[in-house]
Amino acid sequence: MQRKVLEIERDQKADLARIDKAITNADAQIVALKKRELGQEELRKQIADIRDRTVLVLRDVRKNMTERAAAAKTMQELLTRSLRQRSRFAQDSVTDAKLRASFFATLEGIPTFALLVHFTEAMKAGDVARADCIRFEFQTRDDSHEYAATSAALFAKLARSDPANIRKRLANICRLAEMADVKITELFRLDRRMAELKNGNVNHSSRGASSRERKDEWPWCKRRGQ
Repeated sequence: MQRKVLEIERDQKADLARIDKAITNADAQIVALKKRELGQEELRKQIADIRDRTVLVLRDVRKNMTERAAAAKTMQELLTRSLRQRSRFAQDSVTDAKLRASFFATLEGIPTFALLVHFTEAMKAGDVARADCIRFEFQTRDDSHEYAATSAALFAKLARSDPANIRKRLANICRLAEMADVKITELFRLDRRMAELKNGNVNHSSRGASSRERKDEWPWCKRRGQ
């Protein structure tokens, strides 16, 4: 899952950059209209043409981002269920508590440095419950500072495969799709752009409106009946 999540996040960031570039280019074209003496209706038509061309370019890009976000949400649910199972020694709470206490008793007799070896083996085996116990036991040892460099390198190496890290990346994939919605929504603020041109500027910083405000006006939403 880790490799797949990294690839999805990378592609999501790349597509958001494409969307941002296309919209920035569209805004530049709209600003250029200011230099031309156009009537209101012609100006409106020119802006609409710029918008429609940009939408056509971004249609597939946006579709891909939506699909990735949906996949990320499904993976979040699967990961949550998996973590609930993997972080326990047993499904039954009483049995889990007994096995956990027994394992901690075993760890007490293991040398501090050897705990790092056991931790690595547990992580490689995907045994999160034991790995968490071993890491906790190591961090509570008085002499753990003597192996600070080794433990830091070990934990850093395994950080990317940490479930918490994966969950953050999955959430970021969804967030990037929402950011794309906000940017694309601005394409349909035709009246705002008309007013800005009349006042002599186009405000790029106004890209902060809710993506749901005019989402029903998106061409692909109309075609799909959304």
